[in-house]
Order: sequence, then structure tokens, then C-alpha cells
Amino acid sequence: MIRRMIQSALCLVLSTILAASLTLSRAADGQSKRLFSEPQSILLFGGWKHFVSTPTGIFEIPNPPDSLPEMGFPLPALAPTGDQFAISFSFPDGFGYGGCDPTRHTCAKITPKHKSVMGVYSLRDEAWKFYGDFCLVGSAAFSPDGRKVAFMGKVRSSNPDCGYVYGSEMLMILDLEIGQFMPVPDTGAMPENGQLSWAPDGRRLAVELKGQIVSIEIGSWAQKVIAEGTDPSWSPKGDWIAYKVQWRSEERRVGKECR
Repeated sequence: MIRRMIQSALCLVLSTILAASLTLSRAADGQSKRLFSEPQSILLFGGWKHFVSTPTGIFEIPNPPDSLPEMGFPLPALAPTGDQFAISFSFPDGFGYGGCDPTRHTCAKITPKHKSVMGVYSLRDEAWKFYGDFCLVGSAAFSPDGRKVAFMGKVRSSNPDCGYVYGSEMLMILDLEIGQFMPVPDTGAMPENGQLSWAPDGRRLAVELKGQIVSIEIGSWAQKVIAEGTDPSWSPKGDWIAYKVQWRSEERRVGKECR
């Protein structure tokens, strides 16, 4: 996590997404309109700044008012259609952390709690939508059709104080058309900011669970262990999954996704 924060703060991380890119045109009424016509948009991000780079220019995505970066700087995502951007945010929710026993601790000023949400920005409408009320939200990953967003969510309903509860972090799939979440069973204790990756056909997700790369079938939720490692990334044809392993020095390996 510390390494990810340092990398995000010190440099621009380049993530190439196959998507329709953003161009500008002048409408008859003199107002700028955003059109999506060319392939190969690129998402640029570093620290607390996010941009979409296209052949015609670079466009900054505005942060919503009163928002704070999520702990650990989870990875954002650009939809394959190029018209939506997803990232987790933290917002004050008006509650305190609770009391402090001065006989046991040095009591500090009570700090407001924050709720975490998945934010989705429409580049067409230039507007944000926010989903959920979690203790923590991790990295985002759009489905190939751009209709769903997968992420790790630390569930708050059974843990209102957002204390440490083992297994409260689980894989969530947000359906953007209806605005509802599907919690994926048997995915407790997912890493907070681990990378997720959809198969190109949208039928499976590759995630890290307990130090292993696992392929999860959408709908049946059947799991298949691929290898030990972190940060999976599916190949464009769906035949391979790249992932990280720890062996003397950090390196990238590629594992066959057996069907």
C-alpha cells in the first residue's frame, strides 16, 4: 500500500484503455459539446489528479466538492466506451468515532467519520453519481460493456463503527443501469486496493483472494484458483492472466487461464 501511495504521489501512472476517445466540437449554439468517435483513449492519473488523454487533447476530470481521496489511493477506471470514469471517494458523514477513555489513552479531538462511495463521472453529461455507503471502497474495474463496475467494498451495514472486522471486505458488482449492488459470495478479506480484471467476454472476473489469483464466474460465482500472486490482468483475447508474484524481487508473471 505504501509503495502504491508513493508511486501515485510522485509520478503519473499511465493506464491504456481500449475505448472511444473524447473530442471537442463547436455546436451551433456556441456551446462546447463532447463527442466520442476515435479509438484509444488513455487514462492518466497521479496523486489526486485524473485526466483523459485523446488524440485531440487532455481533459481533466474534476473532483467532486468536499470529497477526499480514499485511503491508499485505489486505482480508477475508464469505461471501454470512453464516456464514464469510476473511482472511490470518501465524504464526511457527520458521525464521530466515539468516546475515549482518558485513564487508558491520551484523548484527541473527536474526528468526524467518513463514508466511502463509488463515484462514476459521465464525460458526456459532465456530472458525478455516487453509489453506496461503505467503510472503505477499493479499486474500480468496468465490465467490457461498460454497464457494471466491480470493486472491493468494506460492508458497513454489519459494522456501523467501521472497526476492523475480518471478512467484511468483499467483492461488489454495481449495476449502473439500476444503481444496485450484487455482493459476491465467498469473497471476504479481499485486499483493499488490489487490481481487478474482467475477462473480455464479461463472463468472469480475476481477483486476488487470500494471496491467490482466483477466476470467478459471473452468475454462478464458481471460483477457480489460478496461481499465487496479486494484481491480475486479463489478456485481450482472454487466454492468459498476468499477475505479480514476490520472488526475490517483484516481477510480473503470466499464467494460463485454463477453461
